[in-house]
Amino acid sequence: MIERHVTFNVIPGKEKDFENLFKGQYSVAMSTQPGFVSVTLLKEHEKEAIYQMVIRFQSLETAAAWRDSSDHKALSSKVKALYSGSSVQVYEVIAQKGINRDYSRCLIRKCYRKGSLTGWSDWVHERV
Repeated sequence: MIERHVTFNVIPGKEKDFENLFKGQYSVAMSTQPGFVSVTLLKEHEKEAIYQMVIRFQSLETAAAWRDSSDHKALSSKVKALYSGSSVQVYEVIAQKGINRDYSRCLIRKCYRKGSLTGWSDWVHERV
């Protein structure tokens, strides 16, 4: 598994636009790609306009396929209009501890809650 850390210097005043684009379009499109594992958007605590996107794919090849996809190409210009600079660092995931197994299943399956139950065991997992 690989993890890409992409740091963005978002244009001041465009932070909410960046967050909304990530939540409403970018992460949604990425999550449909083969090999997708997870994506998280982090905002630096002390610097309002610094964000880091943490992206996990099963392999370098599946991550490259996302970057070459029509969805990514269509969204790239929208994202680029909201930041002044970025940097990328790629890591190989060697070990991981602490992620709930049921949660990780939700990363690769369509999941929804049963009624008003509260625990992860109350989630229904369906293959997408």
